Amino acid sequence: MNPSDIVESCRERGADDVICHVTNLRRKQIRFANNEVTASKLWDSITASIFLAKDRRVVATTLNDPTKLDETLDELFSIVGAIGPSEDYHGIADGTFTYKGIPVETDMPDDERIIGDVFSIADDCRAAGVYYTTSVNDEIATSSGIHASDESTSFELSVRMFADKNASGHAVSCARTLHDFDYSSACENAVDIARDARNPVRGEEGRFDVVFSPLCFANLLDDMMFQTSAFYVDSGLSCFKDRIGTQVASELVTVHDDGTRPDGLGSSRYDDEGVPTRSTPVIEDGILTTYLHNTSTAKKYETKTTANAGLIAPRPTNIVLSEGDRSIDELLSEMGNGLYITNTWYTRFQNYSTGDFSTIPRDGIFMVHDGEISSSLKDIRISENMIGLLSRIAALGDRSEHIHWWEAETPTFTPAVLVRDVRITRSTG
Repeated sequence: MNPSDIVESCRERGADDVICHVTNLRRKQIRFANNEVTASKLWDSITASIFLAKDRRVVATTLNDPTKLDETLDELFSIVGAIGPSEDYHGIADGTFTYKGIPVETDMPDDERIIGDVFSIADDCRAAGVYYTTSVNDEIATSSGIHASDESTSFELSVRMFADKNASGHAVSCARTLHDFDYSSACENAVDIARDARNPVRGEEGRFDVVFSPLCFANLLDDMMFQTSAFYVDSGLSCFKDRIGTQVASELVTVHDDGTRPDGLGSSRYDDEGVPTRSTPVIEDGILTTYLHNTSTAKKYETKTTANAGLIAPRPTNIVLSEGDRSIDELLSEMGNGLYITNTWYTRFQNYSTGDFSTIPRDGIFMVHDGEISSSLKDIRISENMIGLLSRIAALGDRSEHIHWWEAETPTFTPAVLVRDVRITRSTG
């Protein structure tokens, strides 16, 4: 499939604006449990993603079968004729752009050796998880004259180690190149957490100072960053509405969206409109400086795109929380007494517009006394407010980790974080 030909076909049918991506994705998955491989799968697909607008009526689809192109376009234009115009649509990117390259891997990994290493490091623990290798080639064409291509590679391991049925540790490793793929350290970290998590007792309710591991805090940053999308602000699904230029976090907090990082899984040469990606400060010294925009939302807000298209909803690329100057031991020492939480899941918002949410810690949850881990906990819930939690950040770690898994859908670079006075409730009756 040729994206320029598809754009031309749409224009001939009367479309005003058209964007087409033709993407070739090749992905291998290896799943494992109890130190044994349980499944191996390979996907090899070519898809065409088509976005078009006619008289401000907007439709989009993904085509998997090139023989059905004409049929698919007939359906799209039938829908265009039946729907009303979008008041929020203001066009697509128009311009001549220069793109920078981002590193890709040319060598093939030794999958058998990697999985063997995972099982070897597990030692007396049981290992479960998933390993992915992915390569993507993308070509974009638009009715405004943009034509470009991009390629990426990625390597990801999500591993959970079990010291016993009530003691587990979870860690991830992800990278664009094999040189940066430090899966061994992730496995060792998960084993250490699992062993320390033995014999958990039920946690108490109350207000506690908490050190969040990078894996844990990436989950919260992912939810936070999506709410800076202008689409979610306009939809009433954001606690950042009308907060540009105001304090939304501790002065220690600076967060960028950076689609250009050479090591970022979310990096690319261009966004979904073909605009070159960039690094955008979203929160600086605790102040919210911008929403994430595509061309259409930027025109509505009388500003410039941040190169975060999403054609319907602007979205983050790589989330980067600036590091502090504390080691993990120094964070625990500074906290003194409190909790160390290594992971969380089931993050749910009770009220998006106010930022009220809850999330359930899992795997290693530890009570800390005098800066030292004293016991393992279970059955707690964090019941908090997003802006309140960000505002009580008291210290940041000095080493970021690259996090991406199904609880942190956006690749995130974050250190460990110390937050004061976190509300802890119980997760079960």
